Amino acid sequence: PDKTLCVAGFGLYDISADVFVQRRSGDTANIECRVCPSGHFSDRLQDDKGDKGMTFICQPCPAGRFQASAGMVSCDPCPKGEYQGS
Repeated sequence: PDKTLCVAGFGLYDISADVFVQRRSGDTANIECRVCPSGHFSDRLQDDKGDKGMTFICQPCPAGRFQASAGMVSCDPCPKGEYQGS
């Protein structure tokens, strides 16, 4: 099975560098899927790699939005009077 074929809520993770990555390129032997942490959301990535050419990556929530839970596919607007910087 293709261990870089992430499902929603997860993102590509480089186990050798200990970081989430934004694309599948070069040698993917050290790439696997991990749940997106809080403060991030899982976003679809369309590429020409893997079984179906589609996977998911973890993106940080943009300024003014937040995500308190792990494994989410969107970020919520900050409550009135509060702000989350990028």
